[in-house]
Amino acid sequence: MSIAKLPLGEKLRLIRKDRGLSLENIAHETGCSVATLSRLERGETEVDDATFMTIKAALGVENAPLLEDECEYFTSRIWLVNDMLAADRLEEAKTILQELTTVLTLPYPQEITLLYNLTEVRMIYSETGDVPQMQEKLDAALVYYGQMGDEARCLYHYGKASIDNVHDNFKEALKHYLTALEHKTANLKTLVPILLVNIGCCYGRLERPFHAVLFFERANMNYSGDLTAGLKATIDIQLSVGYRAIGELKKARQHIAEALAYARRVKYDAVIGYCYANYAETSIMAGDYNEAIGYCEQSFEYLKNETRQHDIYLNTLHVKAKCLLELKRFAELEEFCAQCKELAKEHPLFVILFDSIMHLTTLKNSESEDFIENITIPELRKKGPHFLILFYCEKLEEHFRKKKSTKRAMAMVEITRDIYMSEAMNEEM
Repeated sequence: MSIAKLPLGEKLRLIRKDRGLSLENIAHETGCSVATLSRLERGETEVDDATFMTIKAALGVENAPLLEDECEYFTSRIWLVNDMLAADRLEEAKTILQELTTVLTLPYPQEITLLYNLTEVRMIYSETGDVPQMQEKLDAALVYYGQMGDEARCLYHYGKASIDNVHDNFKEALKHYLTALEHKTANLKTLVPILLVNIGCCYGRLERPFHAVLFFERANMNYSGDLTAGLKATIDIQLSVGYRAIGELKKARQHIAEALAYARRVKYDAVIGYCYANYAETSIMAGDYNEAIGYCEQSFEYLKNETRQHDIYLNTLHVKAKCLLELKRFAELEEFCAQCKELAKEHPLFVILFDSIMHLTTLKNSESEDFIENITIPELRKKGPHFLILFYCEKLEEHFRKKKSTKRAMAMVEITRDIYMSEAMNEEM
């Protein structure tokens, strides 16, 4: 059945049939004649408001949107739910959405029902991340994709992208986010900066930092300072990461400072910790390892109890380990890495990384050479960010050149070259 607008009489007939009621049943409940009800269903007559409400009550849909103004009101409430979700006000969003559940009692498909279900997908993602439940609703909506309006298509592709994100399928997520952006409307204004941030994040995860910065800057210009004020800190953090990736350290620091100021103002410990972690990585790029360690220590204070930020915490531990390596504080490094491996025991890649840092201190031992060459670098090429692969390739290349192992040194050069070529090709896409 089409989701095009149905005449009122057709809606009443479909509801009555769905409830298994006859015209006589409705006539008995409302006091209207069967003939009048029949003409109403055929669109040949109208009834006054009081009679219409009596008919709705007899059909059990007194609170459902049937008239044009009722549909407009319900739709406006759905936009409000989306605004609440953008502002991370989940409880308010849930309350409003619960008030609108009567749309689900109607037996015919309509745009409002689609918008409700697709908004609920967004709610599920924000609240529980229940992917099977999200997928079920998206599959049901897909049947009507060709008849969807722009808003429904925007929410549909946002939902699909959210699932791809959960599965780390960033190429597909990016496609869906970009398609959602194409279908944005004024009714989904608060979703636009969120889409831009997510697009930037996908580009970042796909090692395309210039594209990432472009979309984060667009998000910076589009975010709404009222409902999505908290998004500004996320944008600044991502801009700091992006600018650091392309070597713009001054701009990176500026955006870290803005994010940190906001996080301190609202006492958001996880963001404060992440900001100090970003400062640490920026200091490493500037070659100031002692300053980087100081920032790492500040980051630990805020991240150590943030279970949802455990990956960032482990990465910052690895940053400190790299600094201790560069400063040749080997005794301290050995004890530190042993502690870090215990903290990372549920994260195999980080366990490898902490072992790898220690192997960098004993590269004269062939076992350490083999570990970095045959375990660390292959694992990072499968799972890790490019900058970490480059770090270990650089260390191993330097070591092989010192021992005159030209062929093995050139192998590291080739890996590095492949990475840079891949990044360049990605940025041109």
